[in-house]
This record gives sequence, structure tokens and C-alpha cells, in this order.
Amino acid sequence: MLWMITDFLKTPSVSSAESAICKALGCGVDKVSLRNGSVFKKEEVFSLACRIEKRFPEKEVFIHDMAPVEFSGYKYFHFPSSKIEDAINCKKQFKNIVTAVSTHSEQEFSYAFSRGVDYALFSPVFRPLSKPDDNRKTIMPLFLKNLYLLGGIDRMRGKMLVYNGYTNIAGVSLFYGDDAQKNILELASLIREKENEFTYTN
Repeated sequence: MLWMITDFLKTPSVSSAESAICKALGCGVDKVSLRNGSVFKKEEVFSLACRIEKRFPEKEVFIHDMAPVEFSGYKYFHFPSSKIEDAINCKKQFKNIVTAVSTHSEQEFSYAFSRGVDYALFSPVFRPLSKPDDNRKTIMPLFLKNLYLLGGIDRMRGKMLVYNGYTNIAGVSLFYGDDAQKNILELASLIREKENEFTYTN
């Protein structure tokens, strides 16, 4: 499955951000995290999430780095690695929310999963394309239910990962640019084929 992390600097208006996200979801992205970085007001991001979720009810639209107490009634929240404890506590407090956390080690995602967090993103698999100055040590990809690989994944790296059985892929730069829709369609198709292989062989 494909998970889009937004970069609102690439779409500096709410309407252009919404257009890019909806195109990605329409092409085969399954989940999206609205990572703001103070580009838009929090209320604008919340309204954007609600509109997209209404348009694509079968998808999961996460609000990044905003606590559920700020937006009562919303369901999907994505926490940065520095706030794993917040994710765990929010999951305890709000039983109906779906939580995701960013992680950078096996210890982090194991800890988060063992305490009820629903999804984890694991990075960087490769040097992040959206963060050229990021010098963190890359991690070995792992196959684990509800764990998504992130970091430096372009079309060719995405295809390589899928061919090797890693079908949960997240990205930032992968979902922007002139070829984004074509890349999403190709990877989504490959992921479906690979997941069907697993179904028939297991």
C-alpha cells in the first residue's frame, strides 16, 4: 500500500495542496499524512482533512503533529518520533482514533506497536530526497504488518522494494512532480500483483 506524506511547500495554496492529494489518492495512494510545517493554519489543515476524507471515505487521511484534543471528533492522527508517548497516551484516551508514528529504529516501532499504536513509518531506508542534508544512518528494510518504509524512495527504488516483497511504501518526493501520477499508478499496480502472489502462495 502507498502512503503519501505531504510537502505543502510544493503546493503553497490550500487548493493546490488539495488537488495534488486528491490526484494521488485517485491514482492509488491509500493513506496520506497532512504534514504542515506551519505553511497553513491548523484550522485550514483540519478542514482540508475533512474534505478529502469525505471525498475518499475508503482512504485514511491523517493529520500530522496535531493532538486529538485540538480537533475533537477527528479519527486519524500521525505523530512524529519525538511524540511517541503522546501517540500512546492519546490511543488510551481516545479509543476510536487511529494512530501512526514516525520511527527510526526497531526499538521505537516495537515499543509503539506493543502499546497499541496502529501504524508506524520506518525511516530512512535511503537518504531522504526531500532532506538532502539528512545524514542519518540508513536502516535495513523490514517486512512487518502495518509498518511502512520511508526515506529516499523514488520510482526505481520503490519498484525494487516491491519486487523484493516490501509492499508498504511511504514517501514525500515520490508523490510530487510531473511523473507523480504515472509513478503512483505503476507502483500501485505492482503492489497489487505482489500481494496477490502472497495470497496464492500462502
